[in-house]
Amino acid sequence: GSDVSFGNENALESFAIFNAENSNAHASYKGKMVSFSNEALANNGARKLWAVDYVDEDYPQYAVVYEDNGEIYVSFYIYFNVIPGEEYWYWTKDLRISDGSGQNSYPSIAESKGYSMDGTDFCVCWQKYNPTTGKTSIIYRTKYLGGWNNPIVIENNCTMQDANPIIGKMASGPSQTEWIFVWKDYNGLKFYNTETE
Repeated sequence: GSDVSFGNENALESFAIFNAENSNAHASYKGKMVSFSNEALANNGARKLWAVDYVDEDYPQYAVVYEDNGEIYVSFYIYFNVIPGEEYWYWTKDLRISDGSGQNSYPSIAESKGYSMDGTDFCVCWQKYNPTTGKTSIIYRTKYLGGWNNPIVIENNCTMQDANPIIGKMASGPSQTEWIFVWKDYNGLKFYNTETE
């Protein structure tokens, strides 16, 4: 907007202070599982949709990860049977798991059964391009024990704008899953695993 101040311009709700006559405010709304990118679910060959069958083989749940306006979002398709004989399915609210500053793309998702309170821990990785330096960062974030951990940067000097990271479950330890990440660089493929942390 022009001549306007917001309490929190990134919040879903915020107050606005108009500082002059003819001030105006603009809002951008995030549509449910909507992306302005034609590459939201494409290009790097990575998993974007994951079927989670830990509840019941007949009632799988799903997790989807995608890019919109330079940010990474995740949503879960959840099954409930709260009233006997009635099934209830819904997609959870889209959750932005990237930092909000843009230039994030090419997400990949994987899950491992058995360690979170809800039965599953998830890991999502993606890339973030810095147009000033021309370098790409590889970032991952895990959902563990019902909440999302802080993003972790495992590479910040990749020389390819389209590093296209992918993720896989490497091994399961006694208390958590180990993840492996692979991406492209000009010198070939690079990888990182969380077992070395």
